[in-house]
Amino acid sequence: MSELEQGVLVDRRHGVATITLSHPERANALDPAEFHALANVLVELASEPDLVAVVLTGQGARAFCAGLNLRNAEAIQQDLSSQGPTGLSAALRASAALPVPLIGRINGACVAGGMGLLGACDQVVAVDTARFCLPEINHGIYPDVAMAGLHGRGASSVVRRLADSGAMIDSAAALDAGLVDSVVASAQLDGAVEDVLSSVRSGQMPARFSARRATDGAAHLARLEAADAAARSSTIRIVNS
Repeated sequence: MSELEQGVLVDRRHGVATITLSHPERANALDPAEFHALANVLVELASEPDLVAVVLTGQGARAFCAGLNLRNAEAIQQDLSSQGPTGLSAALRASAALPVPLIGRINGACVAGGMGLLGACDQVVAVDTARFCLPEINHGIYPDVAMAGLHGRGASSVVRRLADSGAMIDSAAALDAGLVDSVVASAQLDGAVEDVLSSVRSGQMPARFSARRATDGAAHLARLEAADAAARSSTIRIVNS
């Protein structure tokens, strides 16, 4: 059974919900409302009693997620002006509350907010052609919310360097840095994800999932709230400059 909600396709099969970001024409970049829709989907999935795992991926072979759809500047400004969490922050909060592992199927470029979503995953399988980047600094802003999502995922020195420089790395470098857990050829991607799901079904939970369950949720929430505040502040500075 599949359903589409604001750029987010959800397919449920045999206890596994696969969420596909479905804007391949724009590298699966999402409008703020679509990030909020993703958060709503994750909240709904958290209450499904027979759920074993959730897989998060992008449509097509070009990209996993390019973050925010920068062409929709008005919607981004409205989201930043709201009183609640920003779209990406809402999705990260919802993913942290999942009672089952979140598996990242990184099918292509993982950029900006896409990196934040990667950071929310308990196990990450990436295609060998994937590229990883936090390019916000090139636009005069800092990826505060994405960085909050990446807390605890990968070598902190590498993550910080990506944020400070806007540099792009390949899948081999991402593997070395611990940003992803395995890298495979495109023809092997689905099989590798299925191997992870088989391990979950047999009770072998990803180590990061166990750590996430033991982590103080209040600390994660505080990081996201601080990141939202910083994101709003930096945007205001740019608008007023």
